[in-house]
Amino acid sequence: MVSHQLYAGAPSDADTLEAAVAGAQAIGIRVKTVLADRGYGNEVAEGALARSGIADRVIPRVGRADPIERTRAWRRRYRFRCGAEGRISGLKRRRGWNRSRLKGHAGARIWVGHGVFGHNLDRMVALS
Repeated sequence: MVSHQLYAGAPSDADTLEAAVAGAQAIGIRVKTVLADRGYGNEVAEGALARSGIADRVIPRVGRADPIERTRAWRRRYRFRCGAEGRISGLKRRRGWNRSRLKGHAGARIWVGHGVFGHNLDRMVALS
């Protein structure tokens, strides 16, 4: 995981996309492709990606499907995104990410930050 944000309340997915991409770009990652779920498939998210200079998007549209969504290559790339969703679900169930044990927004930020650090450290050890 290269970028994480914690929001008070429940903002829409499209409103959080620009911050996620900017966080990844801030640490030197050159973002070429964005794979996301249908919550990001609207004009707000497309504008955010255009401002970030990202043209390659694997995001299903809200409402009527874009013709490219019917191609085999697009569907294969979208299924790849599902692997990340499974990892997030596992972290919530097995690693305690579904609920912070610290109080308040500041405590939740600490909880999530340490969780991301621990997950990344675990992945680095597994790769070495």
